[in-house]
Amino acid sequence: MKSSYLSIFEQSRAEQSRAEQSRAEQSRAEQSRAEQSRSTSRLTTWLGGMLFHNCFIALLFTATTLAFADDSNNHIIIEDTPLAVPAASLEEAKTNNMEAAEFLLSHLNKTFFCGPSRDIKTLKAGIEAATSVMDGVLYVDPGTYDLIEEFGQEWFESLKEKNTLTGIALKNRVHVIFSPNSKVISHYKGDNPYAKKLYSPFNGGKYGFTLENLTLECSNCRYGIHDERVGEIEQYKAHYINCSIYHDNHENDIWPNLSCIGGGLGSNAEIIVENCMFRTSSENSHAAVYYHQSADKLNCDYRSIIVVKNCFFYTGTVTLSDARTDCISNNKTIYMVYGNSFLKKYPATNVEGIFDLNLKNPNSELLQWGNIIRTQ
Repeated sequence: MKSSYLSIFEQSRAEQSRAEQSRAEQSRAEQSRAEQSRSTSRLTTWLGGMLFHNCFIALLFTATTLAFADDSNNHIIIEDTPLAVPAASLEEAKTNNMEAAEFLLSHLNKTFFCGPSRDIKTLKAGIEAATSVMDGVLYVDPGTYDLIEEFGQEWFESLKEKNTLTGIALKNRVHVIFSPNSKVISHYKGDNPYAKKLYSPFNGGKYGFTLENLTLECSNCRYGIHDERVGEIEQYKAHYINCSIYHDNHENDIWPNLSCIGGGLGSNAEIIVENCMFRTSSENSHAAVYYHQSADKLNCDYRSIIVVKNCFFYTGTVTLSDARTDCISNNKTIYMVYGNSFLKKYPATNVEGIFDLNLKNPNSELLQWGNIIRTQ
């Protein structure tokens, strides 16, 4: 009888142990599901979005997980054990996901470097990389960057009349910071008239740019920098800081203009030229820095601000023009020119040496003060 009682007691203890074990396993499972839910919640927290190739991609991540979501809410998750993989196999998914991750992370990185010892060797490639994102920053190492070599002689000879104005595009608010010990040269020696007429080492593009510490020597080209934004209705900014530009065009029989900077304004431009030095190949050239008012016949509602300050002109002046008077804006474009040093007073310039060519538009106003005319 006693043995029977012991058997029942042991059976009861066993059942109790199994019940406790079941409850413990259930508790651990619930904790695991809760943690997984919290992880998923963290994973799907919206951190930012970027527009690539017409597909809206959101970047989602935790400390250990990186994921993307497209506009169809399809997730690509990169971790040791992917939760969702849009591929035929796990290996293919891992490969695709890593390529996607590298692509997006490369575009999230907005700081770039170029130079002889860098992965990006040329200035052209460096600016192209930095302008592939908005607000990219490019640091240019010491050295001489020859744009004729970077583009290639064959490219210059291929330019035809149907080609548009061309050169390295400065767009998307790129900020290019040159080492003070760097120099950009562009001396075209060929005979293609379209290269002499259409090419400038740099061309302004959508949303504008900043050039800092640029030293540029160029010849046989349209301008040193061509900032032509006629027809642009978006706000943009062109900012030149501590730049030194020399334009020698005395052998250019197609486009003999000597402007270091030549530009046409869009509808909402902010142009700032500060602490720069300009030199041309002739003392008789007045347009070292030249901007004309918007010539867009489809948009008369324009207003821009142009500031040229604290610059040293070895030769030439600041030249401003309305370009046309048949479209009078209701807004006033302001030109402010102050603190500059000019070599001499040119014919037809006003009292402080600013060549205000054809400023007949009543809604263009030139403000100037503190400029000096040197004796040498």
